[in-house]
Amino acid sequence: YKVVGGKPIYLISVIDELRVKPLEEILNTFLQEKEKILMFLEKFNYIKVKADYEGEELEIKKDDVLKALKAFQEKEKISKNLVKAPVYYYLVKHNILFLDPV
Repeated sequence: YKVVGGKPIYLISVIDELRVKPLEEILNTFLQEKEKILMFLEKFNYIKVKADYEGEELEIKKDDVLKALKAFQEKEKISKNLVKAPVYYYLVKHNILFLDPV
């Protein structure tokens, strides 16, 4: 439960994958994903992260990234107003978030 984040959809995913993979392998996959995000965030401690947004180079702040990630911690879909557009596009570009236009 703690490894997969506690979202029901993640628990269902684990149960579904148990048909073809051992539990340890499934949980290791979830832990690797968390580790990738932590490593991704680490660079904000050392450099000013910049991203191109509509032709301008803007600084992406760690606090804004953390706020965006925390918003997704509770829900898989959120209002676009909760995440600043440059941060959202930066996270999509780096495969941390995935764009699902409706």
